[in-house]
Amino acid sequence: PEELLPLCRFISYDREAQQEVEGKGGENFRNVNDELTCFSFAVEAAVLPGQAEAPRPPAKLEAGAEVEGNYSGSWHTCTILEVGDRVKVKWGYNDSEGEVAK
Repeated sequence: PEELLPLCRFISYDREAQQEVEGKGGENFRNVNDELTCFSFAVEAAVLPGQAEAPRPPAKLEAGAEVEGNYSGSWHTCTILEVGDRVKVKWGYNDSEGEVAK
């Protein structure tokens, strides 16, 4: 329902990354749901109510890119510093640095 849209967070990812993001049989989604006490699921890209166009494909992870990251259940702006097996970021809310999963 449209009333719930302000409470939702939409994240897009490439179809090629689907298995890694969702996990085998949706295991990663279930883990996120349990840890954050939320409900997550995947849907095909579509135009949502109030949007002028369909969501853009996700940006490539590269040093210098400004993105949003989830820390302790809250979304914060951060800047990518390095990309390897994990992503090193500088958090905008306190200028600390940390590593997060891709």
